[in-house]
Amino acid sequence: MNEPQKKKSSALKWVMIGCGGVAVLGILCVGGILAVVFIGVKSSNSYKKSQEFIRANSVVREKLGEINGFGFFPTGSQNVANGHGKAHWSISVQGSKEEGTVLTYLSSPPGADWKIDEAYLQIDGTEWRIDEPGPPGPIRHRIKSSSDWDD
Repeated sequence: MNEPQKKKSSALKWVMIGCGGVAVLGILCVGGILAVVFIGVKSSNSYKKSQEFIRANSVVREKLGEINGFGFFPTGSQNVANGHGKAHWSISVQGSKEEGTVLTYLSSPPGADWKIDEAYLQIDGTEWRIDEPGPPGPIRHRIKSSSDWDD
């Protein structure tokens, strides 16, 4: 006689569905956090000042051509304490002739706008200081952490 086949437990199916749901929820949470950080960076006054500086800088325009856009996600940070602000950004820049990276170091005294203290354009292993004229040289700068800065 043929015995009726036993149905396999559907518990494994529900465990897999649950794990998949948790994974999707985790991905959505991480994506949401990254979106908030991305929006915060792009809307910060120091980042906007850096973009304005890059667009207006004659060395950047000479080397890269007309600015077509900026990289998706810049690196760096902005810190404000007791009204004093320090910021640094590494921003990828796409020009009509070339692509490069601009490093900006900014400060903001209490009640004042952000100002560029130092800026460098890096292209293919060569670096130009672009906040003041100077000859090109090998890349010497990296984005400093806030703890590297003198107060």
